[in-house]
Amino acid sequence: MMQTVACTEFGTFLGRRSERLLVRRKGEEDSEIPLFRISEIVVPARGVSLSGEIIEAACEGGIPITFVTSTGRPFALLSSPMLTATLRTRRRQLTAYREALGGELCRLIVAGKLRNQAGLSARSRDRLRQNTQRGARPVPRGPWTWLVPAAALERASNTAQRPSRDHSRRP
Repeated sequence: MMQTVACTEFGTFLGRRSERLLVRRKGEEDSEIPLFRISEIVVPARGVSLSGEIIEAACEGGIPITFVTSTGRPFALLSSPMLTATLRTRRRQLTAYREALGGELCRLIVAGKLRNQAGLSARSRDRLRQNTQRGARPVPRGPWTWLVPAAALERASNTAQRPSRDHSRRP
């Protein structure tokens, strides 16, 4: 759920702690709000201070900072000219998470993955049948077993039995 943060108390400080907005008031415990849940920050003209880090983080995250007068009339808006598609995508993902659309999307992704896995299993089964009909036999190699034609195994075993040349001595 996206929320607007409005700081109305005199002496409030807005800063940044990791990826969260830090709200510090005199005599109270600090509160933190994740930046991805904030849609806008509203600041009155007097009594609230902001750190440069939170301004930078808000601009990077596409969160506008609105400055208002004591009557609530906006007089300045601070926003980034580079609102990226990544931020819009993240916000849409959060919206989809809370609506039926998110569940439907997950169901479709899982159904597609299961169809692909079933096709892959069927192709592997067919290849295994074809290889065993041609006289291939399983050869254990580490944690996997590979099917190798019998003729290739015989060639490999003959090659392995040849005496090797000693290259350490030179004439």
